[in-house]
Amino acid sequence: MSKQRADTPAEPLAEQSEAPAAIPGIPARRFRDTRYLSRTLVLEDGRIAQVENSEIAAIDADWIAHLQQNPEFEPIE
Repeated sequence: MSKQRADTPAEPLAEQSEAPAAIPGIPARRFRDTRYLSRTLVLEDGRIAQVENSEIAAIDADWIAHLQQNPEFEPIE
């Protein structure tokens, strides 16, 4: 991570689109991150999701497809 120069004003970060919140009645598909305990994932459309304690939950079809295709994630049954 880079540091900002003290004599340069900070620029506000662009708003980030986050993964949708869990929808009641729709179970989330959970995956285990086999490589990291925590990290931020970003889809091509800018949506983000967090891996915490080596786990991530997905309810969105795009996230589920992304996690299923990535060899660093395995489904939790």
